[in-house]
Order: sequence, then C-alpha cells, then structure tokens
Amino acid sequence: MPTDNAAAFLLDIRNDYMYPAIAADLMIGVRRGELLGFKWKDINFKKGTILVRRQLIRKKGGGCELVERVKTDAGYRELELPAELIELLKTHKLQQWEVRQQFLDKNDKTEGQDKNNKVVDIKKKLDPQAEDLVFCWPDGRWYTPDHFYRHLQRLLKKHKYEPLSVQGMRHTHATTSLALGTDIAVVSKNLGHTTIATTAIYLHSDRKREKAAAKKMGNAFSKKVKGTITNTITNTITNEARKTTVE
Repeated sequence: MPTDNAAAFLLDIRNDYMYPAIAADLMIGVRRGELLGFKWKDINFKKGTILVRRQLIRKKGGGCELVERVKTDAGYRELELPAELIELLKTHKLQQWEVRQQFLDKNDKTEGQDKNNKVVDIKKKLDPQAEDLVFCWPDGRWYTPDHFYRHLQRLLKKHKYEPLSVQGMRHTHATTSLALGTDIAVVSKNLGHTTIATTAIYLHSDRKREKAAAKKMGNAFSKKVKGTITNTITNTITNEARKTTVE
C-alpha cells in the first residue's frame, strides 16, 4: 500500500476499536504476533521506546498462547516510537482504563464482603489471562491473529481499499522508511531481520530517487573544489602544459 493511501486509510478508521493496533503496526512494522503480544510494561513513555520480546501464536491444537520468544534472535529489539504514536498509545491506555472502570462500576452492585468478592471476580474477568496487554478486548482477552487479519480486511473493503495482508503492512512500513531516507541498517533492525540482505528486498528503484541520488553524488564530488570537476581537471592540464613550454 502506498504511503499516501496508508495515511488516508488510518484517517478513515480513526474511530474503529482496532485503530490503535493498526496504526502501531504501520508505524513500527512489527510482526502480527509481536504486535498482539505487547504488554504495557514493554512501553517506556519517558524514553519513547517499546520492547519486542514475545509473541502471540496459534497453538497446534487450536487457540492461542503468549510465548516469551520471538521469531529470531534479531527479533529481540527495542524500538524508537514516533511522537505521534506515543501520544496515541497514551490516549489508548487512558481509554482502556476508563472502559474497565465503567465495567466495574456497572457490575459491582453488592455490599460488604460480598462486594469485595464480586470485585475480585470481575477483575479476573476483566483480564482473564492476567497479561495486561496493550491491544486487546475491553475485558483483557487478546485479539487472536486471525481476528486481527479478518477485521483489517473488513475495514479495507468498507473504505474501498485494496486487500492488504499483515505482511503487506510491514512492506508498507519498510518502503516508507527507506523512501524517507532511513538507513537500511536501521530499517533492518526495526523489522527484526537477521541480515540486511533480507531487508534489501524492500528497496525499489524509481526515477525520483535515482535523480536525487545523482544530485547527491554530483554535490559530493564537487563541493570541495572551485568550479566543476571538469574545469578543475582542464585547468590542471593547462597549467602543466604551460610549465612544460617554459622549461
């Protein structure tokens, strides 16, 4: 998906419950399982970073589980968060807390010891997996990878965009980063690739970038001399010829 389309898509879905997760995935380019495995303790709002150290995976017998591992050793990484995403996550965390408080207030109608017991029961229901996930249902249950994918497709279809896989979202993040001039080594680290060669598949040449590269190359070789390189070489040859004539 082109960058402009991705930005327009995020604007179109800004009121959808899955918006924070989709926006985060496009902005930091993590794998789907990594995204759905984020816990609030992984985010350092002061530093503006997030740790990738686990993932939500499908179990062979059905269902999902959260595992404290990622796809490769390079997958364990700390990512810098865009300022816009930091603000979005702060708002999301506050809204998540408010929804859970409303749920508690709505369901807690008893008194005394019975009330305390009911609060404990409700809290267990609010986060049955006790994971404190960043992206999850209001009661704390995780979004399954399949649900995340299906809902993404529904949103794309609803707003008349071409289908886009979760891998396609990583592709959009990578190509956008490279187009903005981000060093490929940084992009590779952010994506959790083992080698830069893996990241290089996202490098697509185009006429605009080729012209920019040619301009930078010209500037690099001409900024330290007076005039152009051609004039400098010509003057040098002329001077040498004069010396030879005098001698």
